[in-house]
Amino acid sequence: MSKNIWKSLRYKNVAIVLAIILLIILIICASCSSDTAEADPNATKVQTIADNTSSSDESSSALFESSTVTSVTNSTALSSGNLVVVNDEYPLDADLSDSVVSLISHNTDDDGNRLFSLTNSSVTTTETAAKQLQSMMTDFYAATQNSTLFIASGYLSSDEQDSEPFEAGSNDVGTGLSLSLGTWIDSTRGDYDGTGDFEWLTENMSKYGFITRYTDDKSSVTGASGDPALIRYVGLPHAELMEENDFCLEEYIEFIKAYTYDNPLQHTASNGISYAVYYTEMKKGNTTDIEIPTQSDGTEYTHSISGNNIDGYIVTVALEKTETTTTTTTTTTTAAEATSASEADADAEDTTTTTANGDTTTTTAFIETD
Repeated sequence: MSKNIWKSLRYKNVAIVLAIILLIILIICASCSSDTAEADPNATKVQTIADNTSSSDESSSALFESSTVTSVTNSTALSSGNLVVVNDEYPLDADLSDSVVSLISHNTDDDGNRLFSLTNSSVTTTETAAKQLQSMMTDFYAATQNSTLFIASGYLSSDEQDSEPFEAGSNDVGTGLSLSLGTWIDSTRGDYDGTGDFEWLTENMSKYGFITRYTDDKSSVTGASGDPALIRYVGLPHAELMEENDFCLEEYIEFIKAYTYDNPLQHTASNGISYAVYYTEMKKGNTTDIEIPTQSDGTEYTHSISGNNIDGYIVTVALEKTETTTTTTTTTTTAAEATSASEADADAEDTTTTTANGDTTTTTAFIETD
């Protein structure tokens, strides 16, 4: 009988040991899962990007079957383009007065309605930014019937910046891509805060390629306090990617460096165009060779090249736009949709202008498919 008792106790001990081992395994698994979740504080952000973009060797190899090489002159191209970063660490030493246009010819819609007011005809910006501003404000006016927006300033040269409350060359106003906004109501100038009717601009400006350059939550990165009145043109798909993933310009430029010609970031923007975006590091010496994908007939895809004013170049390639054909219905097209294709072409034209000082290049229309 004592043997039976011993045998029973032995089985119970084995069961207890097994239960303890199982409990230890469960605790270890739970701990590993928790560590994984805490290891990457940006996991949610990365997942958000994945939901809207793709990046794979399979898709890029199918796309980039052939290419040409464009050579850009570093001394001029690095500080040119829609994605240049300008701050205290990376000032902009360039005179863009010959490459900007007056907004006076862009402040009405096709029906002659005034869309916004200007300080005077000397308020200027790049031609692409001016066209996209007009497109955005046309849709804003159609939605709100509000024409009280006031544009106080656009491009300011280094000499003009001396009178502003920031160090000359270290602020976005020298890019020709930033606009300082206000309101003009009953002959009285007011501050712009993006509320009321202007919430429409806050919610929709990324569709036209604009961002709010400085926000309070990014002041530690940008070095500037929040200012809803200063908007900046960066183009598509960049403005939408920045908004969707809560990037300021400095953060976005660093993020893009992970994408190369062989493994580009791909994103379909709200204008229906699919884009591929990739980074090329600036080479030592006078020039940098940048690979540009070509289509089956040997022509280059529509593309733009922007220096980041730091260490390299961002290439934006317009891949295709899906067109919907209908014969029985009439479709209302917003100004943003009507100019989406022209924006891609305009960006490419900007590239030719800004990099042609040395050795650049041509562009061709993107593919359109039914």
